[in-house]
Amino acid sequence: MFQVDLKQEDGIAVARLRGDFFGDGVDEFAESLHETAFAAEAQVAIDLSGLSAIDSSGLSAMINLVTRARLNDSRIILVAPTPLVAGVFHATRLDTWFDLAPNLADARSQLLSS
Repeated sequence: MFQVDLKQEDGIAVARLRGDFFGDGVDEFAESLHETAFAAEAQVAIDLSGLSAIDSSGLSAMINLVTRARLNDSRIILVAPTPLVAGVFHATRLDTWFDLAPNLADARSQLLSS
């Protein structure tokens, strides 16, 4: 089962993802983050430490979200991907395209300094 918890913390939006990121989870992800990520100049950290799996539909949703956010001068940083998710990012070379941070403190620092 996939879950998205979205909260405002210290001036940034923090989305915590848990479970398997595919199937119905992709729709829930897009709905949960749509308004937040597409607001002009939004600062969003997406915590991936609770993901157990991701497939091509999850990757596609994440790419779409980040691309559209960048068009609105928003910034999204992916935080603490699990080894499996980090492996998928590396295999697809998305680890060079996404902004990544090892933890929320580093993500917050990067977001608030830009």
